Amino acid sequence: MTHPRDHLISYVLGELPETERQAMEEHLLDCPVCRKKVLELQEGMEVLVEKLPEQKAPDVWPGIQAQISGASRQVPSSRPLWTRPSMLAASILVMGLLGYGTVAFVQHYQSTTLVRHYVEMAVRTETIRTKEGQNIAKVIFAQDGKALFVPISKPPADRTYQAWGRVGGTPFSLGLTRGEPLEVQYVGFERVGLSMEPTGGSEKPTHPLGGIDLL
Repeated sequence: MTHPRDHLISYVLGELPETERQAMEEHLLDCPVCRKKVLELQEGMEVLVEKLPEQKAPDVWPGIQAQISGASRQVPSSRPLWTRPSMLAASILVMGLLGYGTVAFVQHYQSTTLVRHYVEMAVRTETIRTKEGQNIAKVIFAQDGKALFVPISKPPADRTYQAWGRVGGTPFSLGLTRGEPLEVQYVGFERVGLSMEPTGGSEKPTHPLGGIDLL
Protein backbone atom coordinates (compact mmCIF):
# COMPACT_ATOMS: atom_id res chain seq x y z
CA MET A 1 0.00 0.00 0.00
CA THR A 2 1.58 3.34 -1.05
CA HIS A 3 0.38 6.50 0.71
CA PRO A 4 -3.37 5.74 0.27
CA ARG A 5 -4.42 9.38 0.63
CA ASP A 6 -7.99 8.80 -0.57
CA HIS A 7 -8.50 6.06 2.03
CA LEU A 8 -7.35 8.20 4.94
CA ILE A 9 -10.64 10.11 4.88
CA SER A 10 -12.64 6.88 5.08
CA TYR A 11 -10.41 5.57 7.86
CA VAL A 12 -10.74 8.70 9.99
CA LEU A 13 -14.51 8.68 9.44
CA GLY A 14 -14.61 5.07 10.63
CA GLU A 15 -16.15 3.86 7.38
CA LEU A 16 -13.62 1.31 6.13
CA PRO A 17 -14.64 -2.37 6.21
CA GLU A 18 -12.91 -4.37 8.94
CA THR A 19 -10.28 -5.97 6.68
CA GLU A 20 -9.41 -2.64 5.04
CA ARG A 21 -9.29 -0.92 8.41
CA GLN A 22 -6.80 -3.47 9.71
CA ALA A 23 -4.68 -3.11 6.58
CA MET A 24 -4.73 0.67 6.98
CA GLU A 25 -3.63 0.44 10.61
CA GLU A 26 -0.72 -1.80 9.65
CA HIS A 27 0.21 0.66 6.91
CA LEU A 28 0.08 3.62 9.29
CA LEU A 29 2.49 1.91 11.66
CA ASP A 30 5.07 1.56 8.88
CA CYS A 31 4.43 4.75 6.90
CA PRO A 32 5.65 8.02 8.46
CA VAL A 33 4.22 10.02 5.54
CA CYS A 34 0.62 8.89 6.10
CA ARG A 35 1.07 8.96 9.85
CA LYS A 36 2.13 12.59 9.61
CA LYS A 37 -0.91 13.45 7.46
CA VAL A 38 -3.27 11.86 9.97
CA LEU A 39 -1.61 13.55 12.93
CA GLU A 40 -1.82 16.89 11.11
CA LEU A 41 -5.51 16.23 10.55
CA GLN A 42 -6.01 15.47 14.23
CA GLU A 43 -4.15 18.61 15.30
CA GLY A 44 -6.03 20.73 12.77
CA MET A 45 -9.36 19.43 14.03
CA GLU A 46 -8.47 20.35 17.60
CA VAL A 47 -7.55 23.89 16.58
CA LEU A 48 -10.67 24.42 14.48
CA VAL A 49 -13.18 23.06 16.99
CA GLU A 50 -11.47 24.52 20.04
CA LYS A 51 -13.97 27.42 20.11
CA LEU A 52 -16.99 25.19 19.65
CA PRO A 53 -18.59 24.41 23.04
CA GLU A 54 -18.52 20.76 24.13
CA GLN A 55 -17.22 19.58 20.78
CA LYS A 56 -13.54 18.77 21.21
CA ALA A 57 -12.08 16.37 18.68
CA PRO A 58 -11.30 13.02 20.36
CA ASP A 59 -7.73 11.76 20.35
CA VAL A 60 -7.90 8.62 18.21
CA TRP A 61 -4.17 8.14 17.75
CA PRO A 62 -2.58 7.12 21.09
CA GLY A 63 -1.47 3.79 19.59
CA ILE A 64 0.28 5.42 16.65
CA GLN A 65 1.90 8.04 18.87
CA ALA A 66 3.10 5.28 21.16
CA GLN A 67 4.61 3.46 18.20
CA ILE A 68 6.44 6.60 17.11
CA SER A 69 8.00 6.86 20.57
CA GLY A 70 9.04 3.21 20.42
CA ALA A 71 6.27 1.78 22.59
CA SER A 72 3.37 -0.53 21.70
CA ARG A 73 2.47 -1.25 18.06
CA GLN A 74 -1.23 -1.33 18.92
CA VAL A 75 -3.43 1.03 16.90
CA PRO A 76 -6.93 1.86 18.15
CA SER A 77 -10.00 1.38 16.02
CA SER A 78 -11.00 4.37 13.94
CA ARG A 79 -14.03 6.34 15.10
CA PRO A 80 -16.18 8.87 13.26
CA LEU A 81 -15.04 12.37 14.25
CA TRP A 82 -17.80 14.35 12.60
CA THR A 83 -21.26 13.54 13.90
CA ARG A 84 -22.60 17.09 14.15
CA PRO A 85 -22.96 19.83 11.49
CA SER A 86 -20.43 22.09 13.24
CA MET A 87 -17.88 19.27 13.34
CA LEU A 88 -18.48 18.56 9.66
CA ALA A 89 -17.88 22.22 8.84
CA ALA A 90 -14.62 22.14 10.76
CA SER A 91 -13.54 18.93 9.05
CA ILE A 92 -14.20 20.46 5.64
CA LEU A 93 -11.84 23.30 6.49
CA VAL A 94 -9.20 20.85 7.65
CA MET A 95 -9.43 18.81 4.46
CA GLY A 96 -9.05 21.96 2.42
CA LEU A 97 -5.99 22.99 4.40
CA LEU A 98 -4.42 19.57 3.99
CA GLY A 99 -5.00 19.50 0.26
CA TYR A 100 -7.72 16.85 0.03
CA GLY A 101 -10.11 19.33 -1.58
CA THR A 102 -13.31 20.56 0.04
CA VAL A 103 -15.57 19.47 -2.81
CA ALA A 104 -14.12 15.95 -2.93
CA PHE A 105 -14.50 15.53 0.82
CA VAL A 106 -18.08 16.79 0.89
CA GLN A 107 -19.01 14.46 -1.97
CA HIS A 108 -17.34 11.52 -0.23
CA TYR A 109 -19.07 12.21 3.08
CA GLN A 110 -22.49 12.88 1.61
CA SER A 111 -22.33 9.94 -0.80
CA THR A 112 -21.33 7.46 1.89
CA THR A 113 -24.06 8.68 4.23
CA LEU A 114 -26.70 8.67 1.49
CA VAL A 115 -25.87 5.15 0.29
CA ARG A 116 -25.96 3.81 3.84
CA HIS A 117 -29.34 5.48 4.38
CA TYR A 118 -30.79 3.81 1.28
CA VAL A 119 -29.32 0.41 2.10
CA GLU A 120 -31.09 0.56 5.46
CA MET A 121 -34.42 1.50 3.82
CA ALA A 122 -34.15 -0.71 0.72
CA VAL A 123 -37.20 -2.66 -0.40
CA ARG A 124 -35.62 -3.66 -3.70
CA THR A 125 -32.14 -3.51 -5.24
CA GLU A 126 -31.45 -4.03 -8.94
CA THR A 127 -28.48 -3.85 -11.29
CA ILE A 128 -28.53 -1.94 -14.58
CA ARG A 129 -26.66 -3.94 -17.22
CA THR A 130 -25.85 -3.35 -20.87
CA LYS A 131 -26.98 -5.81 -23.56
CA GLU A 132 -23.47 -7.26 -23.36
CA GLY A 133 -23.92 -7.99 -19.66
CA GLN A 134 -21.69 -5.23 -18.29
CA ASN A 135 -22.79 -3.93 -14.89
CA ILE A 136 -23.33 -0.17 -15.06
CA ALA A 137 -25.07 0.84 -11.83
CA LYS A 138 -26.94 -0.36 -8.79
CA VAL A 139 -30.40 1.07 -8.13
CA ILE A 140 -31.67 0.97 -4.56
CA PHE A 141 -35.42 1.46 -4.20
CA ALA A 142 -36.95 2.79 -0.98
CA GLN A 143 -40.57 2.47 0.11
CA ASP A 144 -41.11 6.24 0.08
CA GLY A 145 -41.03 6.39 -3.72
CA LYS A 146 -37.41 7.42 -4.02
CA ALA A 147 -34.53 5.48 -5.53
CA LEU A 148 -30.76 5.88 -5.54
CA PHE A 149 -28.71 5.30 -8.69
CA VAL A 150 -25.17 4.27 -7.72
CA PRO A 151 -22.89 4.11 -10.81
CA ILE A 152 -20.19 1.45 -10.63
CA SER A 153 -17.63 3.65 -12.39
CA LYS A 154 -17.25 7.19 -13.66
CA PRO A 155 -18.09 8.05 -17.29
CA PRO A 156 -15.43 9.42 -19.69
CA ALA A 157 -14.33 13.01 -19.08
CA ASP A 158 -16.54 14.45 -21.83
CA ARG A 159 -19.61 12.38 -20.96
CA THR A 160 -22.17 12.13 -18.18
CA TYR A 161 -24.68 9.55 -17.01
CA GLN A 162 -28.32 10.60 -17.35
CA ALA A 163 -31.10 8.83 -15.47
CA TRP A 164 -34.49 8.42 -17.10
CA GLY A 165 -37.99 7.43 -16.17
CA ARG A 166 -40.37 6.11 -18.85
CA VAL A 167 -44.13 6.08 -18.99
CA GLY A 168 -46.13 5.27 -22.09
CA GLY A 169 -42.89 5.03 -24.06
CA THR A 170 -41.95 8.65 -23.31
CA PRO A 171 -38.64 9.30 -21.51
CA PHE A 172 -38.38 11.90 -18.74
CA SER A 173 -34.99 13.04 -17.47
CA LEU A 174 -34.42 12.31 -13.78
CA GLY A 175 -31.02 13.95 -13.49
CA LEU A 176 -27.33 13.80 -14.35
CA THR A 177 -24.37 12.32 -12.53
CA ARG A 178 -20.63 12.13 -13.14
CA GLY A 179 -20.47 8.98 -11.07
CA GLU A 180 -21.85 10.19 -7.76
CA PRO A 181 -25.00 8.57 -6.30
CA LEU A 182 -28.12 10.18 -7.77
CA GLU A 183 -31.41 10.34 -5.87
CA VAL A 184 -34.59 10.25 -7.98
CA GLN A 185 -38.36 9.79 -7.71
CA TYR A 186 -39.55 6.57 -9.37
CA VAL A 187 -43.27 6.55 -8.52
CA GLY A 188 -45.47 6.68 -11.62
CA PHE A 189 -42.86 5.36 -14.04
CA GLU A 190 -43.04 2.02 -15.81
CA ARG A 191 -39.28 1.80 -16.25
CA VAL A 192 -36.14 3.60 -15.10
CA GLY A 193 -32.78 3.50 -16.80
CA LEU A 194 -29.43 5.10 -17.45
CA SER A 195 -27.82 6.46 -20.59
CA MET A 196 -24.46 7.95 -21.54
CA GLU A 197 -24.79 11.53 -22.79
CA PRO A 198 -22.62 14.52 -23.69
CA THR A 199 -21.79 16.85 -20.81
CA GLY A 200 -24.94 18.78 -19.93
CA GLY A 201 -27.27 15.92 -20.85
CA SER A 202 -29.76 15.42 -23.67
CA GLU A 203 -33.48 15.92 -24.24
CA LYS A 204 -33.84 12.20 -24.91
CA PRO A 205 -31.52 9.19 -24.53
CA THR A 206 -28.88 9.04 -27.29
CA HIS A 207 -26.84 6.13 -25.92
CA PRO A 208 -29.04 3.98 -23.63
CA LEU A 209 -27.09 1.68 -21.33
CA GLY A 210 -29.86 -0.32 -19.70
CA GLY A 211 -32.91 -0.12 -17.51
CA ILE A 212 -35.19 -1.75 -14.96
CA ASP A 213 -38.89 -2.53 -15.41
CA LEU A 214 -41.00 -1.36 -12.49
CA LEU A 215 -44.41 -2.72 -13.51
